[in-house]
Amino acid sequence: RRSRRAEAITLLNQISQEQERWRANNSTYALAASSPASGISVPNPSSGYYTLSIASASATGHQATATAAGAQASDTNCAVLRLAVAAGNVDSLAGPSIHGHCRRVAGARAAVVQ
Repeated sequence: RRSRRAEAITLLNQISQEQERWRANNSTYALAASSPASGISVPNPSSGYYTLSIASASATGHQATATAAGAQASDTNCAVLRLAVAAGNVDSLAGPSIHGHCRRVAGARAAVVQ
């Protein structure tokens, strides 16, 4: 389960990097993922363990989520991983609250504000 979470976190970071590239040339972050106009693609892992999406976007921040699917759905404490950027601060949370084992995996991201 932990390596599956690491894959999802890597993909969330990829979305965040694409968002920053988009925002450098536009007035807001992109909400319409995978459209040619946005330039942002949401990579859903071929493993099928997570479904990724851009949950929100504005001029000052964005939020992407990875929701457990398939065999990973039984990982109830870490069923939803979220990476959010608000006013330049990066936050990475798991589920409705931060669980210790999810936090350790998310903590691998250097810019995480905890």
